[in-house]
Amino acid sequence: WLLIRPGSRLLLGRTWIAGAVLFTVSTAWLFASDSAAGSGGVIGVLLGAVLLVPLLLRPIASALGRVTNRMARGVGDVAVLHLAKERSRSAYTLALVMVVMAMLFATGGLYLSVRAGIDELIDRQFGADLFVQSGVPDDGTLGRKLVARDDVETVSPLRFGFSTLVHDGKREEVFVRTIEPQSYFSVS
Repeated sequence: WLLIRPGSRLLLGRTWIAGAVLFTVSTAWLFASDSAAGSGGVIGVLLGAVLLVPLLLRPIASALGRVTNRMARGVGDVAVLHLAKERSRSAYTLALVMVVMAMLFATGGLYLSVRAGIDELIDRQFGADLFVQSGVPDDGTLGRKLVARDDVETVSPLRFGFSTLVHDGKREEVFVRTIEPQSYFSVS
């Protein structure tokens, strides 16, 4: 069903053999090793799959030709012929698409696995739901006003300032944060 002139020969190199070996070995390595060591096998699987594309392109093009001929005669013949004759160009294009998709899946998987860890880290580090800070120095009434509200469960004061640190005869300005230990660790 492929429209290839009689006597024309489509050359297929032997790189597909290396691709088949690389794909098989890398797949076995992926399933046999733990996640850290097996991640190197992903590159081998991708490279092996790319090297196998020219071999698989002729049967795929033949199947696509049959499908397109059933749907509409003559519509897909040129595309299928081009796909079969220009296997290396089609393989490079498909390889690029495969690499981009693999990167998208890897990035998405990384995002999903890291997101849960970051959510837990933020919940542990910033246990409070809201951090309120006055724009002017507090005269001590802000905490009492917040505690008086019905929608506030716990308040813990947090103070900032600067001090002078003397170390080995040198004076240095340092940033200081002070907390109320009895209440601070219950909210943060």
